[in-house]
Amino acid sequence: GLAINEREGNLLEAQTLRAGLDREAIVAGKVAREAASIAGGKHLSLHAAIDSMPLDQDRRERALTLFSALLHAPVYGTAEEAREAAARLEDAGIEAPVFLQSELEGFCRTGEISMNAAFAHTWLVGIRTRQVECLLDPSLVEREKARHDQIIQELTQKIASLKEERGQYS
Repeated sequence: GLAINEREGNLLEAQTLRAGLDREAIVAGKVAREAASIAGGKHLSLHAAIDSMPLDQDRRERALTLFSALLHAPVYGTAEEAREAAARLEDAGIEAPVFLQSELEGFCRTGEISMNAAFAHTWLVGIRTRQVECLLDPSLVEREKARHDQIIQELTQKIASLKEERGQYS
């Protein structure tokens, strides 16, 4: 019953993420996808916005690491578009950040971002996540595909086992 339904939900999410890796270096999780969908309008994900900026490799790494938990947050070209998106998120009861392209770029180019091997920080702290690593080194995407394939295989086997177990008791 419940254990099977939960694992089937996890399997669907794992399959969604894995399919996304065939199209992109990183894929937004369920919550980030929902927030971006509700925010709507014409926006870039934060990682795409950073990639479009004229940053040297060090600044790019610092910015991606700093914003590691927000890589899929929507970034808008105008303050009005950003305000409208924030209002849509508020109306839906979704707590998620919205960024403005020009100010974000200004910060990424010249803002103080301290960094060591483990994390980057300002008033915000970010860590070197698997997604950041994939953006900095696209060859690592294959590692992520294999990891998701393994998760899918394990979930599929567990679901089959639970269904078989349930069949024995019905």
